[in-house]
Amino acid sequence: MRPSERCWANIAFHEAYHLRQTGSAAANVHAPTMTSVTKGKSSMARRTMNSNRYTIWKAHHPRRRRLGPLVSSVVGVAMGAALLSQVTVAQAPELGQGWLPEFNLAARQLVELADATPAEKFSWRPAAGVRSIGEVYVHVAVGNFWLLEQAGVKIPGGLSKVPEDPEKSITDKAEVIKWLQESLDAVRTSYPSADRQKKVQFLGQETTSDFVLLRVLVHNHEHMGQAIAYARMNGIVPPWSTASAE
Repeated sequence: MRPSERCWANIAFHEAYHLRQTGSAAANVHAPTMTSVTKGKSSMARRTMNSNRYTIWKAHHPRRRRLGPLVSSVVGVAMGAALLSQVTVAQAPELGQGWLPEFNLAARQLVELADATPAEKFSWRPAAGVRSIGEVYVHVAVGNFWLLEQAGVKIPGGLSKVPEDPEKSITDKAEVIKWLQESLDAVRTSYPSADRQKKVQFLGQETTSDFVLLRVLVHNHEHMGQAIAYARMNGIVPPWSTASAE
């Protein structure tokens, strides 16, 4: 089909579409058919005109114009709702509520996970020279007592009651959890009354008690994450996990 014929076919079908849309009787007179336009033309010409006709329909058909945005909107809303449901499922109430609630979250999960771990798994370690599951919990307990002391917080007994080389001498599950719980309780009860603006020496430099207590919070969350990884490697599901969170 010559360029002039393609141009005429495009215009003809465009006019035919609008005539039919308005219900004009002239549509039957002026609107060409594919047979009349392509009569005597090659198959290539007929294919070209068919393509032109579809292009006109796609550009002007009202349902065709509306369908894309509608489908996109529906899919977007559905995906947003699904993501929102995942975000809002089983959120810990302590999140974003301040130092002590965040500490209580880590403390609760540490004890729950330790309690859910079989006694025989407390000696498991991912590699030689790395702390075992039980040693991680004892490390957290001793760290709590030591950091409280570094922050200038006085607690009964404190580090003085911790046995020598505790990570090697405290191995029984019940004993490990007992020491862990005692250390967590010491932090929980002493934090509200601590003089957090007091100047203290920590690791060779001057800081405030508040900043050392921040290290308590970070240290507990750090090793809570480590304990979760150890548990998962042993097929232990954290008790606070839900089916939807899996």
